[in-house]
Amino acid sequence: MKRKRAEIGEREFSRGWRQRAISSDDMLIQPAHVDKCKDFEAELLYPGDPDCKIFSQGKWSVFFGVDLAIAGVESGGDFFTLIAIAVERPSFKRRIIGMHHSRGLTFKSQLEIVEQWDEAFNPTLVCVENVAYQDAFVQEIKRTTSIPVHPFATSAISKHNLESGLPRLAVEIEQTKWTIPWAEGKTREQMQILENEMINYGVARHDDALMALFFSRIAATQVKVSTAKRVRVI
Repeated sequence: MKRKRAEIGEREFSRGWRQRAISSDDMLIQPAHVDKCKDFEAELLYPGDPDCKIFSQGKWSVFFGVDLAIAGVESGGDFFTLIAIAVERPSFKRRIIGMHHSRGLTFKSQLEIVEQWDEAFNPTLVCVENVAYQDAFVQEIKRTTSIPVHPFATSAISKHNLESGLPRLAVEIEQTKWTIPWAEGKTREQMQILENEMINYGVARHDDALMALFFSRIAATQVKVSTAKRVRVI
């Protein structure tokens, strides 16, 4: 490791090799801003929890962001991540209410997880990245399920757009418009994955959880949240 530091220099060693921002100015999302969004009593929900559908009723609407994974665990590939958020009306404040984060899953397994979470939370809209492999996933969802899916084509421009991209997400976190559950145990373990990707964006090895959060925000902005409700056809 000392040899690597000498080879690439202290700055790039800190930013890339050790995945650390060298100062707060390098961070798109500031740790202090994330801390202000934490709710130390709130827990994440998972399919099977009796409270899952609470947030698809009344003043709340639920949205999913899904970041798909192509490679298997043996190749050290990306993680399949689904993040569920609830948006309050009319304030438009957002609360993270669920997260699935794993890798080594087949195309079919990822689809089954989305279906399972859809049944549990009844989201108004599900946003999935729509590039190559992901497009096939979107088409399969449309063909085999009634899940309301919104394909989103990511690019450097769309991700870094000041009005609708990650910088806008950073501003909302700074303004504490998001609630991040932070109860001890599994909830905090999963949210720490997201927190690490937030504050180390650009240098972290993975950004799957952050992108899933970004997609959930995209989903929430695609509908009129003041009146949005999904009606299931049985």
